[in-house]
Amino acid sequence: MAALISPLFYVSRFYTLLGLLSILHDSALAFRLVVAILLALQAYYALRAAKAVCADRYVSSILAFGVSANVFRVISVHECGPLTEFAAVAFLNMSVCTFMVLLLRIATGERDRYGWVSTGLFYSIASTIHPLTGFYGGIVLGLLGIVGFAVLGRLSLLIFGLSNAAGAALMPGPWLEPMIQFGKLVHTSTPNLDFMYFQGSVASGPLSALNPWSYGHFREDTVTTNYEVSVPVALALLILSVAGLILWKHFPKQSSRTTRNLLCSVLALSCALGVICMLVGCSSVFGNLFGIVQFPHRLVAYVNLCLLLIALCLFGMVDWQQLGARRNWPLWRVRIAVPVILIAALGLISKLAYVQAADLVFRNR
Repeated sequence: MAALISPLFYVSRFYTLLGLLSILHDSALAFRLVVAILLALQAYYALRAAKAVCADRYVSSILAFGVSANVFRVISVHECGPLTEFAAVAFLNMSVCTFMVLLLRIATGERDRYGWVSTGLFYSIASTIHPLTGFYGGIVLGLLGIVGFAVLGRLSLLIFGLSNAAGAALMPGPWLEPMIQFGKLVHTSTPNLDFMYFQGSVASGPLSALNPWSYGHFREDTVTTNYEVSVPVALALLILSVAGLILWKHFPKQSSRTTRNLLCSVLALSCALGVICMLVGCSSVFGNLFGIVQFPHRLVAYVNLCLLLIALCLFGMVDWQQLGARRNWPLWRVRIAVPVILIAALGLISKLAYVQAADLVFRNR
């Protein structure tokens, strides 16, 4: 009830559509086909957003790869099969990327009719597939829209936000209504679960979160519930964010005041949201906002989303033309690309090894 759209409220169309694919192919192939399509779509829209802030096509491609090779969502799919959450987070990322491009084009006086439509469309799809992702993702998009309206002051943006909010609220309506009515009786999050990830010990929490090697719950033929090692933060995006900060410090871009204020405001918002998601104890401050999240490690998806926004904002404030004129820039670009690609690839390889190991464990049981 906390995550899926239960048939009690209305039939889940997502798995129905996957069932149609299974008519022509077996379910395993349909599963992998959907995952591959979602990764490709996510990479495209991440690349589109990166190109809007970064004139270096190689760096833009590296950022798009870092987003698509996010270990958490891929690991999540193979651990317990939540393809709905995987798809919802992918569509949420697409929505945020298109919304970021829309805000930037409004700031520069350009038109983006596609962005007006796709932002709400992708979010509505995410909210329909997985209401819990739509709930928290809606908060992120809503705050991003408020910041955009406060900086840009466009009435069209306000109308767009209100209309999309009204329309998107109808999508998870059959889920929200019983949660509002009976939420106090549905215990999906307990204090023990709250301390299993971000609120663990100071030493193990950050180290496990930044560990690119993800080997899941299975150790020595024993199924354990170690969420720390199986849900790492996107270290590749963190490296790109740090690189963007260093480049911004040495090669600041002389952009318009509106664009600069927009990027700085979104950057501040992303940092604040990322910190809140890493401190599950903040839930009590916001009226037990995380009380229905079921597993605190789900918040990593939003930490990684904040890292994506941070990287985009920092790249948008870098003077890429001045940087490209430097003779040693190609060498430094390689130095940035190598660790990012290796870490992202390491996460994917460890995921594949983990899936095989998990299969052997269950087969031996």
